[in-house]
Amino acid sequence: MWEVRGTNLLLLRLLPVTQGTSTNRTLYLVYQGVAPMSLLPCTSASNVSNCAAVAYDDVDGDGAFSAAKGDVDLTASITATEATPCASNASCVRCTVTDGTLGSCLPGNYTTR
Repeated sequence: MWEVRGTNLLLLRLLPVTQGTSTNRTLYLVYQGVAPMSLLPCTSASNVSNCAAVAYDDVDGDGAFSAAKGDVDLTASITATEATPCASNASCVRCTVTDGTLGSCLPGNYTTR
Protein backbone atom coordinates (compact mmCIF):
# COMPACT_ATOMS: atom_id res chain seq x y z
CA MET A 1 0.00 0.00 0.00
CA TRP A 2 1.26 3.46 -0.91
CA GLU A 3 0.28 6.62 0.88
CA VAL A 4 0.84 10.03 -0.69
CA ARG A 5 0.61 12.97 1.64
CA GLY A 6 0.19 16.39 0.02
CA THR A 7 2.53 16.96 -2.92
CA ASN A 8 5.31 14.74 -1.60
CA LEU A 9 7.36 12.78 -4.12
CA LEU A 10 7.57 8.99 -3.97
CA LEU A 11 10.96 8.12 -5.41
CA LEU A 12 12.34 4.82 -6.60
CA ARG A 13 16.04 5.14 -7.35
CA LEU A 14 17.87 2.49 -9.34
CA LEU A 15 21.51 2.51 -8.31
CA PRO A 16 24.13 3.55 -9.06
CA VAL A 17 22.63 6.92 -9.97
CA THR A 18 24.28 8.54 -12.99
CA GLN A 19 23.44 11.82 -14.72
CA GLY A 20 20.68 11.59 -17.33
CA THR A 21 19.70 7.93 -16.83
CA SER A 22 16.12 6.73 -17.06
CA THR A 23 14.28 4.18 -14.97
CA ASN A 24 14.75 1.54 -17.66
CA ARG A 25 18.25 0.21 -17.32
CA THR A 26 20.23 -2.50 -19.06
CA LEU A 27 23.05 -4.26 -17.25
CA TYR A 28 25.42 -6.61 -19.03
CA LEU A 29 26.89 -9.44 -16.96
CA VAL A 30 29.55 -12.00 -17.77
CA TYR A 31 28.39 -15.61 -17.83
CA GLN A 32 29.43 -17.35 -14.58
CA GLY A 33 30.86 -14.05 -13.28
CA VAL A 34 29.63 -12.41 -10.10
CA ALA A 35 27.88 -9.06 -10.75
CA PRO A 36 29.83 -5.92 -9.75
CA MET A 37 27.05 -5.14 -7.26
CA SER A 38 24.05 -6.94 -5.80
CA LEU A 39 20.98 -6.74 -8.03
CA LEU A 40 18.74 -6.96 -4.95
CA PRO A 41 17.05 -3.92 -3.38
CA CYS A 42 18.99 -2.12 -0.64
CA THR A 43 18.19 -2.83 3.01
CA SER A 44 17.27 0.84 3.57
CA ALA A 45 17.41 4.22 1.81
CA SER A 46 20.35 5.22 4.00
CA ASN A 47 22.38 2.05 3.23
CA VAL A 48 23.10 2.14 -0.51
CA SER A 49 26.32 0.16 -0.68
CA ASN A 50 26.31 -2.95 -2.89
CA CYS A 51 22.60 -2.92 -3.82
CA ALA A 52 20.35 -1.93 -6.69
CA ALA A 53 17.39 0.20 -5.54
CA VAL A 54 15.91 2.36 -2.80
CA ALA A 55 12.47 3.95 -2.41
CA TYR A 56 11.35 6.78 -0.18
CA ASP A 57 8.73 9.47 0.30
CA ASP A 58 10.67 12.68 -0.35
CA VAL A 59 8.79 14.99 2.03
CA ASP A 60 10.79 18.15 1.26
CA GLY A 61 11.09 17.41 -2.48
CA ASP A 62 14.87 17.85 -2.70
CA GLY A 63 15.46 14.41 -4.29
CA ALA A 64 17.80 13.20 -1.52
CA PHE A 65 16.84 10.87 1.33
CA SER A 66 17.06 12.35 4.82
CA ALA A 67 15.22 10.80 7.76
CA ALA A 68 16.13 13.90 9.77
CA LYS A 69 14.04 16.02 7.36
CA GLY A 70 11.07 13.66 7.68
CA ASP A 71 11.56 11.56 4.54
CA VAL A 72 9.94 8.13 4.90
CA ASP A 73 11.99 5.06 3.91
CA LEU A 74 9.89 2.70 1.74
CA THR A 75 12.78 0.50 0.61
CA ALA A 76 11.49 -2.57 2.47
CA SER A 77 8.43 -2.46 0.15
CA ILE A 78 10.46 -3.00 -3.03
CA THR A 79 10.01 -6.33 -4.77
CA ALA A 80 12.13 -7.61 -7.64
CA THR A 81 10.13 -10.15 -9.64
CA GLU A 82 11.48 -12.16 -12.55
CA ALA A 83 9.35 -11.12 -15.55
CA THR A 84 11.14 -12.35 -18.66
CA PRO A 85 8.61 -12.62 -21.53
CA CYS A 86 7.92 -16.19 -22.63
CA ALA A 87 5.59 -17.56 -25.30
CA SER A 88 3.07 -20.01 -23.86
CA ASN A 89 4.30 -22.90 -26.02
CA ALA A 90 8.01 -22.22 -25.57
CA SER A 91 10.59 -23.65 -23.21
CA CYS A 92 11.84 -20.58 -21.36
CA VAL A 93 14.89 -19.97 -19.22
CA ARG A 94 14.33 -17.87 -16.09
CA CYS A 95 16.80 -16.08 -13.84
CA THR A 96 16.10 -14.64 -10.39
CA VAL A 97 17.77 -11.46 -9.18
CA THR A 98 19.80 -13.50 -6.69
CA ASP A 99 20.98 -15.91 -9.39
CA GLY A 100 21.90 -12.97 -11.64
CA THR A 101 23.97 -11.42 -8.85
CA LEU A 102 25.82 -14.72 -8.31
CA GLY A 103 26.46 -15.28 -12.03
CA SER A 104 24.55 -18.55 -12.14
CA CYS A 105 22.14 -17.67 -15.00
CA LEU A 106 22.46 -19.08 -18.49
CA PRO A 107 23.35 -16.58 -21.22
CA GLY A 108 20.28 -14.68 -22.37
CA ASN A 109 18.14 -11.59 -21.80
CA TYR A 110 16.20 -11.34 -18.56
CA THR A 111 13.62 -8.87 -17.31
CA THR A 112 12.96 -7.93 -13.69
CA ARG A 113 10.08 -5.80 -12.48
